[in-house]
Amino acid sequence: MQYTDATINPSTEILIAENIKVLREAQKLLERMDDRLYTKVEAPTFTSSIGAQLRHCLDFYQCFLSGLKTNHVDYDQRERDEATEGSRTRAMERIEATAARLWKLSFADEQATLWVKQDSPYWSTSSLRRELQFLLSHLVHHQALIAVMLRVQGFVPNEEIGVAPATLAHRRERNLFGVLRQRQPRLSVVL
Repeated sequence: MQYTDATINPSTEILIAENIKVLREAQKLLERMDDRLYTKVEAPTFTSSIGAQLRHCLDFYQCFLSGLKTNHVDYDQRERDEATEGSRTRAMERIEATAARLWKLSFADEQATLWVKQDSPYWSTSSLRRELQFLLSHLVHHQALIAVMLRVQGFVPNEEIGVAPATLAHRRERNLFGVLRQRQPRLSVVL
């Protein structure tokens, strides 16, 4: 289906909403932990903190959103904002700002061909939707690491942290069908 007016494709809106949902899950997690847990490096098991993992993801979103202005997204030019790495408050502010900017993506952004570079001197073509898929997958992957880091320190995160949206949907569907199977009346055959 072609979208010729100023509205963004519904599937793109869903991708935007999924990214924001997972960012907000991170925010809720930050609200539950203290600063010590956020900044602690649990060596030798890990070489970085939860703050560093989250900062890394937010830097990727920043590169993406900034790159949309020129249609050139260079993920190697990350800010590496140490304030975010060391402050839950700063991280929550950046999550809010990122979510607000994601909601403002437009039809024009969706139509543009993006040039993307990461870990290489070469640029590749991409699209808004493909980069939203990448950012979501990248964030979920790092949240899975964060969940393990928390568990090692005795903190129990929400069981959905770090689980891909498709996996969560599959689990819900499986559970729903399990409930339906349990409720299904048994047929009796009378001879």
